Amino acid sequence: VSPTAPSVFPLTPCTCEDRGSLVTFGCLAKGYFPEPVTVTWSPNIGSSSVRTYPSVQQPSSSLYSLSSQATVPQWLAGKTYTCQVYH
Repeated sequence: VSPTAPSVFPLTPCTCEDRGSLVTFGCLAKGYFPEPVTVTWSPNIGSSSVRTYPSVQQPSSSLYSLSSQATVPQWLAGKTYTCQVYH
């Protein structure tokens, strides 16, 4: 497999559960090779509020995908957040 840059997609805020005063959103980095990628959030949210899941390799293509989610207080949810993926 030749080196392939990831495609990055936004994941909209979760409304499937009532988290009270918190809002969760994320991004998906899909279709990259080789590992690793590094995900950062801007402005800096803080590591305790970010969860980046381990990458998963698709057996059919050998390409990798991973997702990262951030949780912020609802009063900060109106700000613009950027998920940056470095490969």
